[in-house]
Amino acid sequence: RSSAASDVYKRQSQDTIVYGAESVGAKFGRSVSISGNHFIVTEQGVDKAYIYDRFIGIWRKLETLTLPSSSELSVKIYNNRAIIGMRTADNGGTTNNGAIQVYDFDGLATWSLTDTLTTNDPTNNAYVGGRADFINDKIMASSGINAAYIFENSVNWSQSEKLTPNDAVTNDNFGYSVSISGDYAVVGAYRNDDFGSDSGAAYIFRFVNNQRVNNGKLVPTDGSAGDNFGYSVHIDGNFAIVGAYGNDEMGSNAGAAYVFEKGFRGNWFQVAKLFSDDAMANDNFGRSVSINGSSITAVVGAEYVDDGGNNSVGAAYVSVSYTHLRA
Repeated sequence: RSSAASDVYKRQSQDTIVYGAESVGAKFGRSVSISGNHFIVTEQGVDKAYIYDRFIGIWRKLETLTLPSSSELSVKIYNNRAIIGMRTADNGGTTNNGAIQVYDFDGLATWSLTDTLTTNDPTNNAYVGGRADFINDKIMASSGINAAYIFENSVNWSQSEKLTPNDAVTNDNFGYSVSISGDYAVVGAYRNDDFGSDSGAAYIFRFVNNQRVNNGKLVPTDGSAGDNFGYSVHIDGNFAIVGAYGNDEMGSNAGAAYVFEKGFRGNWFQVAKLFSDDAMANDNFGRSVSINGSSITAVVGAEYVDDGGNNSVGAAYVSVSYTHLRA
């Protein structure tokens, strides 16, 4: 067995507890992101997001962002920029095309909306921005129409690319999950059928001569029907991680996550398969994933872990060493 997590975090003490409106259905905390002394959190049920900063060791609310009506929000913050994906936003005469808002920090106390990004080809039920990632002046957004979008900021923000797979098949859900790092991007297609119905796949794109080219297709060495490999993805430097919450090796839908490394010639190779040490059926380990390419530390979410009789309390697992990942 290729073991996984050396640490499990189900509950952790905190310095400060922060709440939103505390109203029924507010769904405070549905999406969160942290960078340095700032974090952003959505309150999805009331169409708001909040940015907090840490001042003398205490988290305080710095900004309240009132958003267009949208039933689903996703957020990412890094350094002095935050983005909010609104997958059910209407624009261009369409319904549920989706949009992304960009906020920039002035370095003092104000976060300002600098742009709202929409695609060049607005389509009903495209759901752009359900998941989004960015690095510097490049933003990558998911969609529900077998595509992923990249927006760039030179003088103004604009759509620069629409990524599609070179072996596109309807209902593969290419573009459901996305991540970008440097010259590389990864896109999940968790309903790809290469190894059976909904076995899943992920695609690597590389930025070459001002455009992204398909740099390879990631599939697990042991892929099988129902794995949903590619439901979650993340890339950082020379490492990518892909979640497969439906993997059955440790029990039906116990889940797994796979780590890939970029070789010297630019090819990507599977170097590890991760499980939780206390895996059980229906844990859905791999629903969310993240990897730090410098320390080679992976974090994997398992949404339906049961703890002490509490059904679906959930857990996050941390694998803390490169040697451990390759074991």
